Amino acid sequence: MPARVLPVLAAGALALVAMAPSPYVGASFTATATAPAQTLMTASLAPVQTLAATQSDDGTARVSWAVLDRPDVPPDYEVERHVGDTAETITPTIEDDGETAGFEDDLTIPAMIGDRTVTEVSVGSTSACAIADGYAYCWGSNTYGQLGDGTTVSSSAPVAVDTSGVLRGKVVTDIAVGSASACAVADGAAYCWGAGGSGRLGNGGSTNSNVPVAVDTTGVLDGKSVTVVSVGTQSSCVVADGAAFCWGNDSASYGLLGSGRPVWWSKVFVPVDASGALAGRTVTDVSVGGTSACAVAAGAAYCWGTPMKVRNLSPVAVVDTSGALSGRIITGVAVGGDSRGDSVCVTTSDGAVFCWGGNGAGQLGDGTTEDREEPATVDASGVLSGAVVTQLAMSSDASGAVAACAVADATIACWGDNTSGRLGDGTTASHSTVPVPVDTSSARLGHYCAPGWALVDEATRCAPIMPVSYRIGYAKAGWQAPTVDVTLESTP
Repeated sequence: MPARVLPVLAAGALALVAMAPSPYVGASFTATATAPAQTLMTASLAPVQTLAATQSDDGTARVSWAVLDRPDVPPDYEVERHVGDTAETITPTIEDDGETAGFEDDLTIPAMIGDRTVTEVSVGSTSACAIADGYAYCWGSNTYGQLGDGTTVSSSAPVAVDTSGVLRGKVVTDIAVGSASACAVADGAAYCWGAGGSGRLGNGGSTNSNVPVAVDTTGVLDGKSVTVVSVGTQSSCVVADGAAFCWGNDSASYGLLGSGRPVWWSKVFVPVDASGALAGRTVTDVSVGGTSACAVAAGAAYCWGTPMKVRNLSPVAVVDTSGALSGRIITGVAVGGDSRGDSVCVTTSDGAVFCWGGNGAGQLGDGTTEDREEPATVDASGVLSGAVVTQLAMSSDASGAVAACAVADATIACWGDNTSGRLGDGTTASHSTVPVPVDTSSARLGHYCAPGWALVDEATRCAPIMPVSYRIGYAKAGWQAPTVDVTLESTP
């Protein structure tokens, strides 16, 4: 009988095995066989451990993690950096001290230099401030930190207000300067710096600050958006959601807070009385001086306190519109204090400026030092020739050292008293009875950052103030580890 042949089965194969004919007539059979399939085994790597990232004040990031196992097999790291919505693969130098690995990453970029567009200006007793492209700049005396640059060093040219704290990443839209303090509006909230006596910084305290601090907006301002701020000698006012609110010292009983009743001192906001002349009107601007305050509503001016030596605890219409202001719509107001009473200036819809009141330092800008009971036109033959004034401000100083400034076609012009160089024209002349241009050629005014970045390194470079994170992964001998994300713990 011929030999039977049994084929070899490959793993996982299925086959029929044919047998030679059996010696037993009619006997035959078939068989099947199976074998389990083999699975390909792979190795895996653990992700980096103890991952941390911090950012220093100069804009340098430090990222670290625990040293990996098997140092005899060097890893190939992969690092991806995320700044805001921008992702970028970087190849930093990885340092390893045997326990911790990591790298440093300079996040800064050069600050931009160029002309800035000035949108607002304010002048105080010894200093002045301006807004340019959403940033605040101040110049003049800095005894109480009223320049807001983190120092107490005075400057006759503009310096940048500190943006490393509460103003970080915010756009400044309004600014005001008082006798020794200043305030600004940014992103719907108010911030102040300088002398803190009488609670004038609005943060509930009385300590000076050479950098901006947040004004307490709880109470009557809770949930409201601030659009305008004004600072006087001892008190301040804001416009929020179309109404006026004030706080500070009124110990001389001028009626500066405008609440309709005597209030000597308030560390919190007091609503200005809206039941009389302001009833049903939307307030768009406010200004407080040494003895009075005024607001603009529905194209007219309303004042309280002691304007023109008449005391009013609630707003009243006090501006004579039968003369120079006849037929004009008032768009802005500025009040300044003088030893003989306050001075008032207004802007109109056609871009002109009119002033009246005390004029001891030439703060009416009409070329004289004569007091005026009726509105007079500010001299427009020089720097303001052919210009449209869009904003103005006046200082408050009981000594009579009063100055005014205006923004016209992105140019700043000031007039009046020049104590501590607050007219900003680079001179030390005692005063000017006509508008003079503010010198904005300082390089410090030209350095700025794009939104989401802040000046660092002596204001010459910009560091991100938006979220920054890193994604770390690595490979060894062809094997890939999972990536891990880490976000910076601090910002400059």
